[in-house]
Amino acid sequence: MEYEWRICCFVDILGFKNHLDETLDADENDRIEKIALIHKAIDLIHELPSKGSYEFGMTKMITQFSDSIVISFKIDDKDQVFQVFMDMFFVAIELANNGFLTRGGITYGKLIHTEKVLFGPAMVDAYVLESKKAIYPRIIIDKYIFEIGENFSSNKEYFIDKEYFDYISLDDDGLYYIDYISKASSIFDEPLYDILMYLAKLKAIYNKGLLVQDQKVITKMNWLKNKINSYIDSLIENSNSLKEYDVDSEIVLDYRKLEKL
Repeated sequence: MEYEWRICCFVDILGFKNHLDETLDADENDRIEKIALIHKAIDLIHELPSKGSYEFGMTKMITQFSDSIVISFKIDDKDQVFQVFMDMFFVAIELANNGFLTRGGITYGKLIHTEKVLFGPAMVDAYVLESKKAIYPRIIIDKYIFEIGENFSSNKEYFIDKEYFDYISLDDDGLYYIDYISKASSIFDEPLYDILMYLAKLKAIYNKGLLVQDQKVITKMNWLKNKINSYIDSLIENSNSLKEYDVDSEIVLDYRKLEKL
């Protein structure tokens, strides 16, 4: 057994302990519902594209334990950087839709990752990236990942044309992250309608987070608040260019009446 150079993505479901504690305090019906939500969150992780096919990565490995997930693949596995961006984008949005926020880091380094074994410097680096640098509910990306993605892409247009920015944004602190807030509309079947429901879910997560009397949680919620409010500003501005006779006039009014946190 020897180290391989692998991309390593470590993602944590935030507040998982609080979600578990809620299952203990709830009455029977509520407890069953809360357990079902946790089970669904874990199932979403397992719905990631499977390893072992050319399309989804011949070297991809996925390990889930408790509230964390690790995805890795050899750096020369074609197109997998772009694929992992999409994977994490999907996971972050779907989990948010179900009341869970994520935090993580995508980096690279020496790693051993099999069905039974997971260890190496890359795992430590990804964990540090997640726990020490991400800070907020976001999945951040080591800047060198983009160069690796371009070097091992079968379609370099994804990187030359920066199509990955359909899923990624540059944060105020200069770190790139998977943008499950302002870029989320690309995953919805009915964006004009689904965005409003998704925003309501994000606002509910924020309001629930404020109930936790912990400064670290408040810091995370303030980041989320700023991102949501910035997105709402852009939606209101865009709604002013919508013609009420082109789309549902009530939806146009809903957008123009959106309230910030």
